[in-house]
Amino acid sequence: MKALMYVIFIIPMVCWSQLPGNSESINKKTPAKYPVQSGIISYTVSGGATGTATLYFDRNGWRALEHRTIQINRYSTVSTEDRKELTDGDYIYKINLTSGSGEKAKDERWSGLMTYKSNAQAFEAIMVSRGGSKVGTDTLLGKPCNKWAFDKGPVSHLWVWQGIPLKVIKKLPGLSYEQTAVSFTENPQIEEATFTLPEEITWK
Repeated sequence: MKALMYVIFIIPMVCWSQLPGNSESINKKTPAKYPVQSGIISYTVSGGATGTATLYFDRNGWRALEHRTIQINRYSTVSTEDRKELTDGDYIYKINLTSGSGEKAKDERWSGLMTYKSNAQAFEAIMVSRGGSKVGTDTLLGKPCNKWAFDKGPVSHLWVWQGIPLKVIKKLPGLSYEQTAVSFTENPQIEEATFTLPEEITWK
């Protein structure tokens, strides 16, 4: 019985450990991605979609998880979207919790650029590579933000404070909505379980 219990309890740990992530090692050898060690940002979603989102990050921004739950009104059809996106260093996991499906990707641009550029220089280089241009400044939650506009992709405009997104406007066929930060808790203690993902995901 003891052997059986050991197997049962260790299986979830094995399933999670198989998903690669290198935020811990990057955080040790690379300058901070964000100006605060950890944070919790709450957003409201309005426009063609309504709901809430929360961004959790630690390890100076090298590990982050966004959980977004929204109701979408598109082409007179209402649907619900429940998604999580985990960035663990160079590894990105996007999960549709409603369908139980997910996508994996690897992007080494941030960690690569931060080996020889400042945070601001690295962020600007990535925004420009995505078709972005800086179009002004604004203040959100008391933070001075740069405003970016994009000529391609689903993101139309983005407000960021030193790399941290505080507002985004997304435009898709038949759909446009805003996600705006309403609170920002700096340097909280975040439970490790916050960054774990569901085990039963069908990866594409």
